[in-house]
Amino acid sequence: METLYTKILFATDLGTQSLYIGEHAKKLSSICQAKLYIMHVIEPPLIYTAYFSEHEKEIERIKQNAKKSLNALSQELGIQPEDQILATGSPQEEILEIRDKKQCDLIVVGSHGIGGYTHSLGSTANHLLSESKSDVLIVQV
Repeated sequence: METLYTKILFATDLGTQSLYIGEHAKKLSSICQAKLYIMHVIEPPLIYTAYFSEHEKEIERIKQNAKKSLNALSQELGIQPEDQILATGSPQEEILEIRDKKQCDLIVVGSHGIGGYTHSLGSTANHLLSESKSDVLIVQV
């Protein structure tokens, strides 16, 4: 019998509800015996400074903090370091690019919308629903 999903991509904003959403992704990957990837996308900060080196330092600081948070969340969920992805850019574009690259058949994200109505979904979740070639599970938080 073929499993429902073989590769799952859990895309997180590393917010306070990330563990809750990740637990859903982990349970589903266990049920399906699917590989679970976790990813976070850093949106480049809009910092205007006369000193380019200061801008680069700020981006590096943000990356290091995100990497620590992603590692901590991954440990909680039992996700191995090689299955962690940290990207920089537009979350909507980067998530779909990794989905294609890893050939994931499910994306799991959280919604910051109220009451679960589609019009209340965050822009990333709404974009993934309309543009993804795979299924999208939106966990209401």
